[in-house]
Amino acid sequence: MKSKSIMNDLRQRLAQCFSLVFPDIEAPEVYSASSSSVAAWDSLAAIILANVIEEEFRVKLDYDVLPELVSFDLILNHLNNDHLNNDQLKSDALKNNHGIS
Repeated sequence: MKSKSIMNDLRQRLAQCFSLVFPDIEAPEVYSASSSSVAAWDSLAAIILANVIEEEFRVKLDYDVLPELVSFDLILNHLNNDHLNNDQLKSDALKNNHGIS
């Protein structure tokens, strides 16, 4: 059950990153956002989004895979598969779920 809770926290935190970079996207649309559905998602926005994600999740994204991360779901899967084993990411998610700061 904790892993589902952590995954929900990751989704919410990633959605906040998207909302910061793409403020014109309505909240429900964030979860289906992609480079083909968001007009403002260009190469500069992709770099800004990557920077926001790195700061929020305290991870270092591999910029070689950035061109492949073209949707909310692909980015979420990348974070989950490549960074969820990161103890800091787990710790942050657990703190957020328990209201610890």
